[in-house]
Parts: sequence; structure tokens; C-alpha cells
Amino acid sequence: MLTLSVLQEKLGICRLESSAGIPAWAKESDFFSITRTPEELSIVCSAACIPREVRAERGWRGLKVEGPLDFEETGVLLSLAEPLARAGVSIFVVSTYETDYLLVRERDLETAVEVLRIAGHKVDMELKCSSSTKSRQIGDKFITDSRLAFQEEDVIILATTFPSIPPGGDSHATRTP
Repeated sequence: MLTLSVLQEKLGICRLESSAGIPAWAKESDFFSITRTPEELSIVCSAACIPREVRAERGWRGLKVEGPLDFEETGVLLSLAEPLARAGVSIFVVSTYETDYLLVRERDLETAVEVLRIAGHKVDMELKCSSSTKSRQIGDKFITDSRLAFQEEDVIILATTFPSIPPGGDSHATRTP
């Protein structure tokens, strides 16, 4: 079992020309990663720091694998990536000397957290959450089913709940009353 925590910053992934200098805005957030290859300069940083004219994929959230991780440890990313792939959640990975960070689309964050918990990992996450089967209004829409509504600042995230499956349990097993 791994322990992960959700980074509070909303992140963006930028692509600049390989010959570009490292821009000052890239280093203004608490979390940033800069990689230069012969093909590109890739920057992961707070989405709020990225100028509008920069080619970037915004709307990512980070999950930090609590470390440090030993370099000899195997299967760490597989234990996270495999269940997320089965659930259709795309990831972008940043690795550091001590640990790994999984980035998921903000719209997939709740699903990713639930899938990782079902896979037996501990995920620390603090979002305001309410659940109800009653009808309620959000903007000009009404929610009338048992989906969860998560509100963070001005963004509403709807996530369908998943049945609990014990770690190592069979997700295809049926229960009889």
C-alpha cells in the first residue's frame, strides 16, 4: 500500500521550444518541474502562473506518492497506473529523486482517488463534498440522482460513486443478500 496526498495547486503542462530559456514564471509556484530534451522544453507548474500565450495543457491536479522511495523498489508506478488505466484515467508522471507525482485531469481527480483507494492505496484529500439523492440546483442545472457534487472555488465536479471493493478483492464478484 502506498500513501498519496493531493496537491492543492491546479497545474499546467507547458511545451516551449527546446532552445527557449527557462522563464521566471515557471519557478513561481510551490511545485514545478522543468525538463529539456533536444525536442522541447517541458514545464509543469501552477496553471495560474502560465501566461495565456504559452502552449499548455491546463486543468491538471497532482497526487504525490509519499516518500522517500528506494531506487530498488519496483512496481510503484505500475500499482498506480494499472488501476487508473483500467478506469480510463489518463496520467502524466513526474519523478524526482525521492518520489513520484501522478498528474490527472482535474475532471478525473475524484475518480482517480476512488480507484486508487479501491486498489488498496491510502489517499489523503480534502475537498468540500456533499452527497444527496434529493434534487438540488447548481447554477441552472438540477442534480436528481446519487452522484456526488464537489465544489472547489467556482468549479463543480460531478463524480459517480464506485462500489467498495476490498484490497485484492474481485471487482466482478456479486453479493447475495
